[in-house]
Amino acid sequence: MPADDSVFTGWSGCDASEDTTCTVTMDGARSVTAGFDLQRFVLTVGTSGIGSGTVTSSPDGIDCGADCYEPYVIGTTVTLTATPNAGIVSGWSGCDADSGLGTTFTCTVTMSEDRSVTANFVGAPLATRLP
Repeated sequence: MPADDSVFTGWSGCDASEDTTCTVTMDGARSVTAGFDLQRFVLTVGTSGIGSGTVTSSPDGIDCGADCYEPYVIGTTVTLTATPNAGIVSGWSGCDADSGLGTTFTCTVTMSEDRSVTANFVGAPLATRLP
């Protein structure tokens, strides 16, 4: 039985196996191994607003523009950094905590289930003409 933060990944050395059951015929010395791995949950990043930009993660894995989701091991705290192409980042939704203002804005998420967060990019203000 796996621990609460683990998942069963399978057997090796069985004559036959099905789900969590391994069958072995004892006709000599045998070695059987049960495999376990830590649970992983997917973090998905989206963007909204009239502006544009990128979001990167620490630990590595997300570089959104191109890669906007990543599985992380249970308990991992992921820090996301939003960087606008022009304009500012006006905020996040879905974070455990966020900080910053303007051109650098971070979001932290601790992975205990699949999560989705969104960075809101606001475009650069239009220049005004003076008469």
